[in-house]
Amino acid sequence: MIHVVIDLGNVHDVLRNIEAYIDHIDHVVAYADYVYNGYGVSSRINHPKIDVIIAETPHKNSADVNIIWDVSRLALRLENEPLCIIVCTRDLGFLSLKDLVQKNPKHRLHFAAAWPSIQKILDEATKDVYILPSL
Repeated sequence: MIHVVIDLGNVHDVLRNIEAYIDHIDHVVAYADYVYNGYGVSSRINHPKIDVIIAETPHKNSADVNIIWDVSRLALRLENEPLCIIVCTRDLGFLSLKDLVQKNPKHRLHFAAAWPSIQKILDEATKDVYILPSL
């Protein structure tokens, strides 16, 4: 199972690009601050495998708390399944998730700060499947 977590507060080039890989990803969750209103003039993504979670309060760390909480719950809920979690962020505070997730030898946690890094991880995770390159 491949689960992608995107911190929209500091990674802005992933959500639209990930659509080329969506058939090989189980779930994408993008976390946004309270004031998030889509990305620019583009419409919001509407796909059943992609969720955008908008913080319910304007508190500075509200989206970050949601990310930590949801990744923790996911790792515990799927303790008997192989799980690959890709966290897309530039926030070094999330590095502490690695110890939590990888307590289970079936789980892997990867960090990436921009689309090229995430694309490389996804290519490796889905290497048996041909994926069209992004434009």
